[in-house]
Amino acid sequence: MGRVIHFVQNLSLDITAGAVVMSFFVAHLLGVALTVSMVIGLAIAIWLIYTLDHLKDAMHSQLPVLNPRHAFHRKYKKELIIGVLVAFGLGLWNLFRLPQRTILFGSVLVILVALYFAYLHFSKHSLRKEYLAALIYTAGVSLAPLSLAEQVNRHEMLVILQIFLLALVNLMVIPLYEFSLDLSDGQFSIVTQRGKRAVRQSAIVLLVLVLLIAFWMMANWPAIFYEELVLLAMALVLVILLAFQRLFGRYQLYRVLADGIFFLPLILWL
Repeated sequence: MGRVIHFVQNLSLDITAGAVVMSFFVAHLLGVALTVSMVIGLAIAIWLIYTLDHLKDAMHSQLPVLNPRHAFHRKYKKELIIGVLVAFGLGLWNLFRLPQRTILFGSVLVILVALYFAYLHFSKHSLRKEYLAALIYTAGVSLAPLSLAEQVNRHEMLVILQIFLLALVNLMVIPLYEFSLDLSDGQFSIVTQRGKRAVRQSAIVLLVLVLLIAFWMMANWPAIFYEELVLLAMALVLVILLAFQRLFGRYQLYRVLADGIFFLPLILWL
């Protein structure tokens, strides 16, 4: 079972599936229904972004790597490149089945992704890549539902802000656990650049902001009370991961939980 979990994680299939769940969450919030082509387009886009990013990291150095995900992408480089080409072709095929307004909104994501990889290429240490990555993730899960919405209210935009903050903290928590691996592999992360203490403090501040927004929203918009409870639960998992790093550092449990928070909105459909 452990091998299956690691295989799914190494291929970023868990992140892709979690992004689809989050997009349905945003669609639920906005009262719109995603089409099959939108779900396929999102899944392909997220998988391509993460796979290309991991391939880039894996090829960063010719020295042996300790990070299991980087080692996987280096070992199966050729197979993954073929997979990327196939996925890209499917994405182009699916593009013609998307509504024109969704394609227009999706162009924003394309621009953000282009800026992200350009930044990684030209920036020596990529100090702010986590912020860009969180923005891309949030745009990815939100743009299709937003393209279907006739109007977007303030409280709905605040929920999307919370998703961005949670995605950003997620991208801070995981490097905290992988600090030694990143140093050994010569990889740059927000933690190797800013230090553990500074990143942990930033993550705590962001989580407090998520909680404050959630409590304020629950008090002022009872209609989305349960949606905010889900966001609170997501934040709580990240708090626990920050508080008990030694416990969850075993067997990559931190990654299962950190990426698993994006499946919590499924509770709303039980």
